[in-house]
Amino acid sequence: MEHVDLDTLLRESDFVSLHLRQSDLTHHFIGKEEFAKMKETAYFINTARPLIVDTDALVEALKNRTIGGAAIDVYDEEPLSEDHPYLQLDNITITPHIAGTSSDTMAASVEIGYEELELYLQGKPMRNIRNL
Repeated sequence: MEHVDLDTLLRESDFVSLHLRQSDLTHHFIGKEEFAKMKETAYFINTARPLIVDTDALVEALKNRTIGGAAIDVYDEEPLSEDHPYLQLDNITITPHIAGTSSDTMAASVEIGYEELELYLQGKPMRNIRNL
């Protein structure tokens, strides 16, 4: 595996898939400038969080065929309105955000929640606090 800077990754990749947490630092991490650097045949995938991507910039890139296509399962607004631009595009796949939904993740989420609550009630720092 070769590590490259973001510009190189965007210019050379056939698929760009986001795996970031949403925070002030990642708000609109991918926007018009980033889509302009991508190949016309590249596909963009966001299954992370919606605000990491500038939705207007993605719609523009798809309409203008700046990129080949996209697959999205997180949205700025849910449910999507009937006139949402995604629904007018033929080069985007949209699905519900359910990849992490399984009996194991549901059980683990409850266990982690209880552990966090216990730490909070004991006045100890919680482990899973993040900047949203």
